[in-house]
Amino acid sequence: MSNSICVGSIRNQPICVCPTGKFGTRCLLEQSCPINFCKNNGKCVVANDRMVDATFACICPEAYSGRQCQKLKPTIEVSLQNIDVPSYLFAYIYDDIRGSQPMSRFVILQKVKLFQNVITLYFMYEFYIVVLKIDISYYLTVLQQEPENNISTTVGSAQRCAPFQELLSSELLALPQIHRLKSYHIPCQNNVDLQCFIDESYICLCTVEHQTNCVLFDFNSNFLCTDDVYCENGGVCLQDRPQCPESILCACIDCFFGDRCQFYAKGIGMTLDDMLRYVIRPNIIFNK
Repeated sequence: MSNSICVGSIRNQPICVCPTGKFGTRCLLEQSCPINFCKNNGKCVVANDRMVDATFACICPEAYSGRQCQKLKPTIEVSLQNIDVPSYLFAYIYDDIRGSQPMSRFVILQKVKLFQNVITLYFMYEFYIVVLKIDISYYLTVLQQEPENNISTTVGSAQRCAPFQELLSSELLALPQIHRLKSYHIPCQNNVDLQCFIDESYICLCTVEHQTNCVLFDFNSNFLCTDDVYCENGGVCLQDRPQCPESILCACIDCFFGDRCQFYAKGIGMTLDDMLRYVIRPNIIFNK
């Protein structure tokens, strides 16, 4: 059968690995989903290869979830203000926060296209706190007491979480962290517009009463791919979680571009393709 892979034989009969939608010893039988089983342009696949009490699954577009792609995901639309557009960013999402430790945290790894100043993030669950990491800086993007499913916000220098070295006196900086923590109320009280700051282990949020609420934050998370075989030409492979990642992207070195850094800007200088990188802007006129 075309598109099937033979992996051996037994009793003079081939062992075939069938493509999606086919089954049987020679991949000649077709698997089919009910018509319009998946909603919102989701792709239906047969989840039970043996076709016994066959069940079906949907591969949903980014904005939808649910067994049949029937649910619209909660979203955040973030406008970057006076921030250099990165090639990718990390979004740290907390579904709740109590006391000194977050209940749970998950990470979204998002590729950013050239000229893209507005970024849309899609979530599987409700969220209370969202922190963006752009290059080496952290920005408090969302902080809410009651979850809202769809938010539009702007991120700029006012939302940047300043490193503690910028806020404390030299005497306090000389102290060990365990003693320095006792003075972490000072930055929020002395800087009325400060929203957050960070140290080696904590991200600290300033309340409306200018008090400080600090929670543990893992700044040393390693997002490198477990098996670095996806990216080409020296590109760095990144994934959103160590096991079963949902997002994988390549950070390309100079002169290479493409989803897998597979394209090279030949010749001297930069080509138009290299400058546009991941996106072409239609209906835009280039003036001579």
